Order: sequence, then structure tokens, then C-alpha cells
Amino acid sequence: MDNLSKRQNNEAQVLIVEDDPHNRDMMLRMLHFMGHSADAARNGEEALDLLELKNYVLVITDLRMPRMGGIKLAQNIRQHSKKEIREVRIIGLSACVMWEEKVEFWQAGINDLLEKPVRMQALSSFIDKNLECLSKKLNLIET
Repeated sequence: MDNLSKRQNNEAQVLIVEDDPHNRDMMLRMLHFMGHSADAARNGEEALDLLELKNYVLVITDLRMPRMGGIKLAQNIRQHSKKEIREVRIIGLSACVMWEEKVEFWQAGINDLLEKPVRMQALSSFIDKNLECLSKKLNLIET
């Protein structure tokens, strides 16, 4: 069973990867308020462990974190041996992104970028957009 088919009533399994406890808790509360199931990791290493345990549809990751940041996490996800992990949608988080950096993010396998501070409306729109992209991809594969 694929990640998207596990959703019910637009609920998504989301993994937040954020080293700042305030930002992490705030995003968890927003996602729960929106009706999504969400877990959190403090860095990319923890996120990889959680990805092994649960099927997530989206990973929302800070791009700059100690130990393993979002770029290295995205690279590890895209090279993972399990297809359902390789195909998860990745949204990068950053307060400031230079144009040159965007190329590096896309090459690492990050699907979308969300600017900090995260607002609920923006988070909701990004999740909807990425779920729609995933749904279209799955429909193309099935036909």
C-alpha cells in the first residue's frame, strides 16, 4: 500500500525535522490543528530512523541543522533502498535562501521550499500543493 492511499479525509502523515524546539512544536501544533498526523525529529539522523518505522507522505525539514541538515537528509532519502522512502515529498525550510542555493536544494531532491517563519496558511497551501503533486504522480503510474 502506498503512502498516499493511507490518507483519510485529507489527513497526511508528516515528518517535521527541525532543531529549534519552539519551531518544531509550533509546526506540530499547526499540523495537528489542520488534521494531519505529524511526528518530529531534531535532525536528519533522527528523521532517517523515523522514516524506517513509519510511512510518511511528506518530510518538512529545516535546511540548516547540526549533525545532519536538510540537504544531506534529502540526499539520503533519495538514495534510500526502500522505494516508499525514496519517493516521499520533501519541503525545505529556511529563513533566507539565495538563488544559487536553490539549485543545490533541487539537485539534492528537495521538492519545494517554505520560508520561515512558517505561517499556518502558507503551511496548509504547501501541504495541499505537494499532496496534489504526489497524487498526480501516483495516477500517472497507475495508468
